[in-house]
Amino acid sequence: MATWQADCWLGPSSGRQKLQVQSNTSNGAKEQLQRIYGAQNIANLRKVSGSDSMISMDDDGATATAKALQNIFDLVGAVSFFALKAIGGKIMRNYDRAKRDLN
Repeated sequence: MATWQADCWLGPSSGRQKLQVQSNTSNGAKEQLQRIYGAQNIANLRKVSGSDSMISMDDDGATATAKALQNIFDLVGAVSFFALKAIGGKIMRNYDRAKRDLN
């Protein structure tokens, strides 16, 4: 079982508090924060101890690994776009040059 920590809004009387619970999953931790503490808003839920403690969760539940992969795919997409644009420009210049040579 792992220890999960989150920043939780407990209402105007208690405000935002950093809370910890024991759970096997992030969903179980979220349920406990809501049931035990009455958390109305749970932010920055992350595993602080237990197996696989490198997993980090943010407000919308996306893992850090998924975000890193998305950034890599975005970078590959951008590089591919500009590479294709450069190749296309070179093809057009060669086409224009060949067309001039034929005339």
